[in-house]
Amino acid sequence: MITTLDTYFEAETKIEEQDILKYQPPAESESKKEAKEAGYAYEEMKTIAKWIRKDLKKEFGNTIKFSVTSCRYPREINVKVKEISKKYIMDKDEFYEEMMWSSRFDEYMYNDYMEAYETGKFKRYHLKEEIDKKITKIINKYNYDNSDPYTDYFDCNYYDFWEIRSDVTIIE
Repeated sequence: MITTLDTYFEAETKIEEQDILKYQPPAESESKKEAKEAGYAYEEMKTIAKWIRKDLKKEFGNTIKFSVTSCRYPREINVKVKEISKKYIMDKDEFYEEMMWSSRFDEYMYNDYMEAYETGKFKRYHLKEEIDKKITKIINKYNYDNSDPYTDYFDCNYYDFWEIRSDVTIIE
């Protein structure tokens, strides 16, 4: 009887080994390959934060001042706008024109914008769209995303968050 039990466990082990051999993680995405080749795939977060800070300064100069911080675990970059030139914020007419045709327009957003315009407490969606896209592109310059949601496989260089601080200073 012991031989039968041993045979059973051997067969079970072989099945598990075959299943393990069948599993292949998703292939590396092009963005991860580029990141490895460029040398920033597994770079320290402090270093990546410095690079992002430098790139933002180069792109926007003194018209926008940023606070760029990093965290080792989870790997994340946080960018906050401390000062911003008024030319990057939509004026009332631009905001109304853009939001009127947007599916996310509602009276609350319009009233929120009017209040922000009077108090100077702007939010990210008050920025002109091209500025939002530029900032996001710079922040993600050193990131890659090799995730595969279908197999619940997650792999990116870092998380990124950016916002306009509530106490932002508006530069004329």
